Amino acid sequence: DDRYVKVKGKPILAIYKAHLFANIHAVTDLWRDELVKHGFPGLYLVMADDWSSDPPHPRDLGFDASYEIPSNIVPETVLVKDWKELGVGEGFEGRIVDYRKFAAFHMSRPFPDYKRFRTVMAPWDNTPRYGARAVVHTNTDNDAYKLWLSEAIVDTRWRYEPDERIVFVHSWNEWCEGTYIEPDGRDGRRLLEQTHEVVRDVRSTVALESSDSD
Repeated sequence: DDRYVKVKGKPILAIYKAHLFANIHAVTDLWRDELVKHGFPGLYLVMADDWSSDPPHPRDLGFDASYEIPSNIVPETVLVKDWKELGVGEGFEGRIVDYRKFAAFHMSRPFPDYKRFRTVMAPWDNTPRYGARAVVHTNTDNDAYKLWLSEAIVDTRWRYEPDERIVFVHSWNEWCEGTYIEPDGRDGRRLLEQTHEVVRDVRSTVALESSDSD
């Protein structure tokens, strides 16, 4: 399918939990061989990062790159300690996260010594799934998502060649975790419109830079 996203002709395949494979190198070697047999120059493998505080180098597991999972990295500095004014129900045992601080933290994370694609996460509330043990983002009615996405796209454009200028958005419709950019009855199309605005503004800036260099 010509619409398949590729890097130098290699279709991209992202794996969520590569560390759970019994023999990941045998699997990745097999996949790459099969793609070559089907006429491709190879397979571009991306693994999810952030399953541990010291994630492995993608190359050590037979991968080309990784991508972030921001929801796995929630430092104490972004947690809301005083819940009194939030109307939290009795017996709540989860975590309340300040989304603006959460976004700022992930925008400033140190970059590893390997290729890692940026992930921007919409506000999160997995109460439907975990009830009193949920993680809930508050302070979401602001431009934190827009700023985070803009920073990630600009950084990615500066860091990588065109084929590898990839930014993940988590998520389009992860309803069970309460993180999505699809329209809803509360915020309407706000996150979709912010996404559109960021892409439009970055493209305009790139076009302006190109005209200035000419």
